[in-house]
Amino acid sequence: MDQQAIQSLLIITLFCTSYVGILYIPYNRQYPRDSVLGIQRRSMSTIFVSILCFLFTFIFLSNFSAPFQSLFQPTDLTSILTSTLSSICLIISVYLPILIHHLHNTLQDSSYIFTYIFDQKGWFALRNYFIAPITEEIVFRKCSIDILSVTTSFNTAHTVILPALLFSFAHFHHVFRFLKSDQQTTLQNALLVSIFQMSYTLLFGIFSGWLYIKTHSILGSMISHILCNILGVPDYFSVLKSHSYSVYQKVGYMCATFAIAPLLFSSNFIFNHKIFT
Repeated sequence: MDQQAIQSLLIITLFCTSYVGILYIPYNRQYPRDSVLGIQRRSMSTIFVSILCFLFTFIFLSNFSAPFQSLFQPTDLTSILTSTLSSICLIISVYLPILIHHLHNTLQDSSYIFTYIFDQKGWFALRNYFIAPITEEIVFRKCSIDILSVTTSFNTAHTVILPALLFSFAHFHHVFRFLKSDQQTTLQNALLVSIFQMSYTLLFGIFSGWLYIKTHSILGSMISHILCNILGVPDYFSVLKSHSYSVYQKVGYMCATFAIAPLLFSSNFIFNHKIFT
């Protein structure tokens, strides 16, 4: 591994530690994590770090005479819409049974969807649905992938997987929150929950990084992240356990997802626009 590769790894690791570390400075620990003031302070801190990372990336790539793309490249409206709709189609394919399940419940009770979507309100919803996914995509996808992309030692797989690993490790600190929030939670249970969280954040990080490289626009990754935070981890068991569907419907929904999702992920049709080449 050459010096430039080591330098790039150190930079993206610094991005990760800065994003997580600023949450633990005394200024952000004066109020509980989920209190209004706590959310406001921690949110503003992560926004500040993401802006610094973005500016640093701009300067870094300028020194290496590397082209720097703005946050929402490509800039023409058609390309932006294409990349955004492509990202939404991929997310829908993954969540198809869950979305059908929610639609079915909404048709039976119109208040269901509003209760589900607006379960989190105010600053709590703003942090989880917008601030966190947007700032995380800037730091762990936009900036980190751009930094690694100028290093000849790393191929496309490296530039996707390495930031995804850091994104996954960045969620390990929640183990301390689990232990602090519930005195009855054992260290073993807290570790298991954190490892599970790290597993699905790793998978999403790989997906989001792949999406960014395919579309050349971080906007699609941001929207995908927002939708995933709203819908949560795909809970296919809620569909399978539901008594509202026949066995044939359940099998059909699951088969549709596992058939459509890989097709969309590998299809050149969804990425036939010039920005994806």
